[in-house]
Amino acid sequence: MTIGISKKRLSEWKRISVQKGLDGIKSMELLNLIIKECKELDPWLPIDENTPLDGRDLLLHDGIDTVIGFWEIDSWYTESGHVHPTHYKLLSK
Repeated sequence: MTIGISKKRLSEWKRISVQKGLDGIKSMELLNLIIKECKELDPWLPIDENTPLDGRDLLLHDGIDTVIGFWEIDSWYTESGHVHPTHYKLLSK
C-alpha cells in the first residue's frame, strides 16, 4: 500500500504557511496535519457501474486473493478461469 498526500493539498498548506509566516504552523501541528491527511494513493475501487468492462486487464481482489483479470461477455476471468472480485485497481499503461 502506498500512502501520501495529494499535490493539491500540499500546495494549499504551502500557501497557508506563507500567509501565516513560517511560525504559523508549529512542527508538531504540521506532523499531526500530515498524519491526518495521509491516504492511500492508489485505493482499491469497488466493482460497480464505474468499473471498466472493455476487456482490459485489471488488478482484481476478492477479499483474499489478488489476480490480474478481465471482463468478458458477462463474467470476470483470469488465465486460470472464472473469478468473483469485489474490488479492482487499474494497471499502469
